[in-house]
Amino acid sequence: MGFGGFSFFNTIFPIFFIIVFVIIIITVVKSLKEASYNRSQPKLTVNATVVAKRTHMTRRTGDNNRGFTHYYATFQFDKGDRLEMKVDSYKYGMLVEGDKGNLTFQGNKFYDFERNY
Repeated sequence: MGFGGFSFFNTIFPIFFIIVFVIIIITVVKSLKEASYNRSQPKLTVNATVVAKRTHMTRRTGDNNRGFTHYYATFQFDKGDRLEMKVDSYKYGMLVEGDKGNLTFQGNKFYDFERNY
C-alpha cells in the first residue's frame, strides 16, 4: 500500500527500529559508565544527616497499570555538602529525616546508613 512508490511500513518501520535500538544502546552504555565510575571511587563511611526522602513512581500502561517505585534519600555531610542517592525500599523505610549517623557509600552507590543513638 503506497502513495507514488512510498510504502509507509517499509520506510517508517526501519527508522523506528533504529531509533529504539539506539536508545537501548545509550541506556546500557550510560549504566555501564555509572557502574564503572562507582567502582573506581573509594568506599567511604562518613558522618551524615538524613535531610530529605522522596519517591519516584513510573507506570506502564497496558500491563494492568503495573508500576515501579524508586526510593531516594538526601544526606548532608558535616561541611554542608549534600548527596542524593537511590536506596532500596527496606532502607528507605528505616530512614527518618533528621537522623544522624554513619553513611557508607561508593561514588553514587548507597551501601548503608547506621544511625547514631
